[in-house]
Amino acid sequence: MASTPLTEESLAALARQVADDAARLVRLEIALAKAQAAEAAKRVLIGSGLLAAAGLLLLFGVIYAFAAFPVKFGADLHDAWVGWAGFGFVWLFGAALCAALGVRRLIRAMREAKATLAAMKEDVEWAKQLPRHDGRLT
Repeated sequence: MASTPLTEESLAALARQVADDAARLVRLEIALAKAQAAEAAKRVLIGSGLLAAAGLLLLFGVIYAFAAFPVKFGADLHDAWVGWAGFGFVWLFGAALCAALGVRRLIRAMREAKATLAAMKEDVEWAKQLPRHDGRLT
């Protein structure tokens, strides 16, 4: 099987193609990192909103739960405190649910952000190993 000798022009064309492919890969990696960062920011925003809602529901729950005690000791209202306490605990349950969902979303967003940064660092290290235009390794 006869092989064709590689000329300097064909080697230069191959080197240009490799450089173009590497540049395109870097651009695609940057676009991917931007998309992942936008998704992580969205998750952080939703998680923060859920935590804010949890704080508000917690505030309402505590208010209603503490409001049950004066009602209990009021002479005119015999069992109204049970309703107030139940309503307060519904608010507390809502706060706990929002807090759990918010924390879960924030943790997931942090993991994805770390993975994106690790991938970018790996790409930078790979790009540093590519030969420069003069043929030498960087």
